[in-house]
Amino acid sequence: MAQRADQALGQLDATQQQIARRIFVRLVQFGAGRADTRRQQAATELGPTGDPQFESTLMHLAKRRLLILGGGEQPHSRRVDLAHEALIEGWPQLRQWLRDLRQAEIERRRLAAKADEWLRLDRLGGLLDAAELAEAERWMASANAAILGYTEPLQLLVQASRAAITQAEQAQAAAKARERESSYTLRVQLAGGGNYGEYYAFGKWIHSWGWNEEWSDT
Repeated sequence: MAQRADQALGQLDATQQQIARRIFVRLVQFGAGRADTRRQQAATELGPTGDPQFESTLMHLAKRRLLILGGGEQPHSRRVDLAHEALIEGWPQLRQWLRDLRQAEIERRRLAAKADEWLRLDRLGGLLDAAELAEAERWMASANAAILGYTEPLQLLVQASRAAITQAEQAQAAAKARERESSYTLRVQLAGGGNYGEYYAFGKWIHSWGWNEEWSDT
């Protein structure tokens, strides 16, 4: 079986081999203290539907009896599974991929789950906070993300979270600016008595120069 898998992989070009690696890694359920097992997935979870390179790679691996395709002929209904669970332990190349990419794939799945939850909530909740956003952006820019790929929903979640955080920061800055202006206005009124207009203009000039020293009516 390992020899057949190596031969099938060798018949692919470099780009298709990268796609095959991604497919095989995603089709493994990581055991927590137990042996890894097969992990059936929708074809849409493995690569972009309609992409010629992905489709040709998927069909090639299925024809070489390394993958099983089921669920119907429609792209969005297809399910993919490893043909044999023995591939996980018996194919040295797959074992090497899993050693190299296990933690990165766990992180990818965790982020993908957050994106799925965001979609489940109709994009009305589930946005990433600042720490989570930084973590997601850091992972998406990593070499492992280039190898394993990430879904469009995750990219959209990151964009929406960044926009929400930026909007909140801008609103907070505007509120602080209004608070500072109100404070200066009050100080000018207290200091200037009846001649409010002149003192207000003077206070604005002081504020524009960043002079924060206390001043009072002498």
